[in-house]
This record gives sequence, C-alpha cells and structure tokens, in this order.
Amino acid sequence: MANSIPVLDDDIFSHDSVRHARAVDDRLRELAPVVRLGREDIVVIGRFSHVSSALADWRSFSSRSRPWHDPASVRPEILLTDDPPRHTEVRVVIANALSPKALNRMSHAFAREAELVVERVLASDGELDAVSSICRPFVYKVLPDLLGLPDAGREHMEAFGHMVWATMGPMNELFREAMVGSEPVLAWVEECCDRENLDPDGLGMAMFHAAERGEITHAEAKLLVQILLS
Repeated sequence: MANSIPVLDDDIFSHDSVRHARAVDDRLRELAPVVRLGREDIVVIGRFSHVSSALADWRSFSSRSRPWHDPASVRPEILLTDDPPRHTEVRVVIANALSPKALNRMSHAFAREAELVVERVLASDGELDAVSSICRPFVYKVLPDLLGLPDAGREHMEAFGHMVWATMGPMNELFREAMVGSEPVLAWVEECCDRENLDPDGLGMAMFHAAERGEITHAEAKLLVQILLS
C-alpha cells in the first residue's frame, strides 16, 4: 500500500512554490488522493472530500501529532494543537463569545469601516494598489477593533501574520526570513493581549470573562486572544 503512494520530490515550501501556490495545490490534488513528499517524508491529502473527512476524524488524524510541531513557535499552543475533549471545551468558549448579537454588532462595525475605506479610495487620485489601499487598512482596523486591542503597535500586525504562516511549515528559508527582527513584534503580541490592555467590550475580554467563570484558565484566556489575532 505504502509503495503505491506517488512521491513528489519538489520543494512545495520554497519561495517559488508559495508564489505559485494555486498551481502547487492543483498538482498535488490531481496527482493522487494521497501524495508523499519526498523531501519531507510526510504524506499529504489535497482533495476536498478527503480533507473534510480527515478534519472530522480526530482519532485518525490527530492535531496533537503533526509535522514540524514546535512548542516554541509564535503560534499559541492551544485549540489548534488539541483534540477533543479539550479542543471542544475551548472551542465552546469562542463560540459562546460569537453569539448572534455579537456577530450582528460586528457586522455593523465592519460595514461602517468598509464605507470609510471606499470613501477614501474614491477621494484619491490616480492608480492605487488594492492591497495597501483597501485590504490592509480594512483588516488591520476591524480585526483589532473587534478584539479590543489598543491602537499602539498595530503596525506589527503584518509582520506577525507573516510569522504565523511561515511557521506552519518546515524551518526553511521562509521561516528564517519571517523571524528576522521578531523580538519587538512578539513583545507587542504579548503586551496587547494582556487583560489590562483590552477594551472591556471587545471579543478578547470575553475570553477572560470565561476564565472568571472557570471555563478556562487565565493563561488560556490570553492564548485564545492570541489565537484570534493569529
């Protein structure tokens, strides 16, 4: 059975592969239901039906055992690396915070900010870059506002997002590049997710309210805020 799995020796985590991620994903998906990466000596699945089934079968595909798992990663060690019943318990905390009433409030806030972004774009002259003029200003405003993060330090969000994604894979060149100058970025993440720095009405504070009710620990509450930011 193992010998029948096709092997792909290409580096799917290189700069070039990331730039052409759609083509890489298409090739993996069409090659076979299961593909072994020769360079990494791991198997991957890329078709929707198989991925969907795997995500629902935590006993066969545990989140606690995965390639390149590093406890010292910039990604928080909770929820994403847990299986039921602990995963379920923690996930319920986030689900409860995202009630219909809360989602409705978020929707209105997102719509207001979107209108402001569009107004600024329409008032500008000449050509514009969609990422820097529309996507980044919108996401980097509504997400931290939703979490209740302080305004100071939000310029670190792009670097932190880059770190989070780069550390999903092996410790290669992309990983090392993302971690250059990481100290002030990670220091900001630690500080802005502290309870005393959060807006009392933000989603982040709801995690600490859950800790007060004994549903999670205070340390886990901070980790959940960091996960939502990640």
